[in-house]
Amino acid sequence: MAGTDAHFHEPEEPVAIDPAACNALRRTAAGLLVPRTVPAGVAAGGTVGASRSVDIDVTDTGGANCPDTWSIGARLSPVSGEAVLGTVTNLLPSPGAWVNSALVVTLPEPGRYFLAWDVRAQICATVNYCSNAWVEAAIFDNATGGVEAGARTIVQHQFSKANDGTVLQTCQSGTSPITHITGVTAAQGSRTLRLRGLFQNSTTCANTRFQSATLVASRNYVTWHKITD
Repeated sequence: MAGTDAHFHEPEEPVAIDPAACNALRRTAAGLLVPRTVPAGVAAGGTVGASRSVDIDVTDTGGANCPDTWSIGARLSPVSGEAVLGTVTNLLPSPGAWVNSALVVTLPEPGRYFLAWDVRAQICATVNYCSNAWVEAAIFDNATGGVEAGARTIVQHQFSKANDGTVLQTCQSGTSPITHITGVTAAQGSRTLRLRGLFQNSTTCANTRFQSATLVASRNYVTWHKITD
């Protein structure tokens, strides 16, 4: 060949790419391609999964700059709720038996929950010379009927006076908390719990008459919140 070719170059060796599965770099017809990963956050109030209680916030703080930067944060977002007894629960017709109230709460997803019930009951009677009766309350699983939180005495009506033929008209009211921790399994999905009341009468005095024994409407409450997944 006559002369020299100033533009002649030896062919370049192709760039070696590590074949490891974790290596995202690859060779394309247009050149080397490095895929860009864009994390996606969870909208406020959302969850990472059906049974998780954490919101993840992801913000691109670098934009088109190089290197690109991201800010990632997490917030607890447990479900919670409250309810109130809207109608009176009459316990008097069924002494010694547990009576359903209308105060129920549904725990909506798997996890562990803390519940606080504020229970108020009232007993009214005309007393000859003695009385001895009380109201208990407990929390039951609405589906199985099993006891979830054992009985507490809410109010006791107990009087003693001279047996002189006169009667004493009186109403006794009481309030007691019922707090407990319970769980919902993945198999259950959700659980509904109910407040029940029981009227017990051990009065032996003649001519003592009980007029009412109730869980008081608008004075029975429950608040709850999820504490762990």
